[in-house]
Amino acid sequence: MQGRTNCSSVKWLKHWLLSEECSSVRNLVVSTGLAPGILHSQSEYDSVVVSTFRERYWLETDTFHLPFGEMTITPDDVKQILDLEVKGKSVAEGFNNNMSWTDLYILFQETLGWEKDKTEMEFRLVASYDPSEPHKQPIIIKLLLKNLKTKFGGTLVKEMAGEMMDKTRVRRIATSYLVYSLGTVFLPDNSGNRVNIHYLQLLKNLDNIKNYSWATATLAYLPDSLRNASRVGATEIAGNVALLMVSLVT
Repeated sequence: MQGRTNCSSVKWLKHWLLSEECSSVRNLVVSTGLAPGILHSQSEYDSVVVSTFRERYWLETDTFHLPFGEMTITPDDVKQILDLEVKGKSVAEGFNNNMSWTDLYILFQETLGWEKDKTEMEFRLVASYDPSEPHKQPIIIKLLLKNLKTKFGGTLVKEMAGEMMDKTRVRRIATSYLVYSLGTVFLPDNSGNRVNIHYLQLLKNLDNIKNYSWATATLAYLPDSLRNASRVGATEIAGNVALLMVSLVT
């Protein structure tokens, strides 16, 4: 396998720093238990090292063949490196990646406060929406990550400028921050500046997020990404690359 590997966990996007948000948003995000994992993953990646690990990955056993033997990444590694909870229910429990349009609209209304027209416009923006040809643009069921950060981020400055941050607005901002983090830190894919909006199902009740086994979800997602990256012609690795680097280098 040859060629330089790109870390496609959208590393070219600017990190959405929790420190840029008001205290109410920060406290709500911290209460979910995901804040440490987000913070520990906001680091630069050595593409040479990651490429080397990709080349030494063995699909059949989900292990890395290194000069001194085989290694793998365990749930305890995720706990120690990202401080994510191992115990808890599976994120796959009740998760539906093929929701009806009606359910999608309801989901967006409940989590981000968007009506149907707003939701559809955001889907069209993913496909480079052209206002001059509104009926020719496809609808892609994803969200642009940069748009989420632009629309919801920067509440610390906004609050200092006098904007009110009521409970509903704070929860919507925290939800957008968390779905952004799922698309860039825990469950990133190779689509670039996009996130699977079905992840909002996991964020409907922010009080329940801490009950999921995020360590298991993050760990399960990474080998699956490595299997795809190991195919001939593949040049990108998704998943939490910080976990990959730290667990194998140390």
